[in-house]
Amino acid sequence: MVRINNALEENENRFTKLFAKKNIFYILAILILVLPVIIRAGELKFEDYYFFERASSLDFGKDDLSYSGRDFSYYPLGILITEFFKGFSLAYLIIPFLLGLMSLALMRSIFLDFDEDKNNLYLFSYLMIFSPAFIYCFTNYVKEGFIVTLLLAGIYFFLRKYKIISVLMFFLTCLFGFYSGIIALIILIILSINEKRKYLYYLLSLNAIFYFYYIYMNRLPELLSFNVNNIKNYLFDLGSPYGLSFFLIIAGIFGFRRLWREKYKFYKIYLVLIGFVALSLADNKNVIYLGFLLTVFGAYGIEFFIKTKWEGEQMKVLTILIISLGIVFSGVSHIMLSDSFEPGNGLKEVVNSVENETIFSYYSYGIYINYFDNRNVIDSNFHYAPDVNERFIDSETIFSSRRLDKTDEILKKYDVTYILITPWMRKNLWITDEDGLLFVLKYNPLFELVKSKGGYELWKVNREE
Repeated sequence: MVRINNALEENENRFTKLFAKKNIFYILAILILVLPVIIRAGELKFEDYYFFERASSLDFGKDDLSYSGRDFSYYPLGILITEFFKGFSLAYLIIPFLLGLMSLALMRSIFLDFDEDKNNLYLFSYLMIFSPAFIYCFTNYVKEGFIVTLLLAGIYFFLRKYKIISVLMFFLTCLFGFYSGIIALIILIILSINEKRKYLYYLLSLNAIFYFYYIYMNRLPELLSFNVNNIKNYLFDLGSPYGLSFFLIIAGIFGFRRLWREKYKFYKIYLVLIGFVALSLADNKNVIYLGFLLTVFGAYGIEFFIKTKWEGEQMKVLTILIISLGIVFSGVSHIMLSDSFEPGNGLKEVVNSVENETIFSYYSYGIYINYFDNRNVIDSNFHYAPDVNERFIDSETIFSSRRLDKTDEILKKYDVTYILITPWMRKNLWITDEDGLLFVLKYNPLFELVKSKGGYELWKVNREE
């Protein structure tokens, strides 16, 4: 028995020494950041790239495509960055990569400020690079990649007493959207506990000036009467590209239990956790920030399994192996699925077959409709959208109603000329082809299928001139 234990300890030490080498870690990190781009042949995915690219070609005035015409009130810093690099298309691939490496370096440095145990650092580092949130943020041109990097820079400079620079980093996050400014405030408020508060007041003042100016220029936004949050968006295993890994959640729960033994030592991390959970409930995309924090708890969860004595050593090894491989599998799956995320070839070919038309579809496809120079009725950029609650209700009515007169009335209201149906919509909005809008399209000569590719369909509304 003594020999077996010695052998296990020797193998464990070898394993730790192998994976604790910086060069191996950074080589693996670079591969994870590069592979998704190679798999999708350099094409960029998700809404933010198209949103920023579209916004960079417009003046700060009117957007004629989103909501078929609206005031232009988007994220100013994201637009300025995109405008600066719009003549250099490779920047959309290089910038996320550089932000990813920068964020890794910042996260590792911040982690060491709280825990000097190198084994825990490397556990955390490997969990981080395989997390869906990390891969989503730093292999795509999305605003969350910029926000995460700025937040980490803010924390880093605060801990090193460069607090003016820290406040500046935190302030820049609010130029990417409403929630990012709140996240920066939450983090700085928690960091400022037992510290001098004047830097917190600086950030509050800067944020207040910006938001008051924003409201003065654009008025108060319409409060949403609907909720688009979905449990599937919180979990990567249910299809969310930025959701939490199920196995990371399990490791995180045990990690919380491990840290709780030391009670108040990590109370600031607990407070940040509460804040991130609350924000993710308000808007499910904020689960991205929760995903980064969860890797900290996940690392301590695996440490908890390794250091806890079990009656059966084989069961202990098997449990650690299953959880670790499950977390790695989430990251590998995200990489392998890189080319399957929207917009796919079918969507691009179908929507690009017409131009300067008003296309009705589910709100999450609105940005892609815009990208190909067509107008949408509604998209996911609800902030400051015109009549957003009325449009959402009208959209739901169209999807569910089998009455042509009701459907046609709403389509006329928004001057809709085409309707886009996608595989996701067929799977999630209706049970059979006889339900709601599918029934109306199928049995009425007013609608004509003019383009179909890979399950994506474009239906023309044939009205008399």
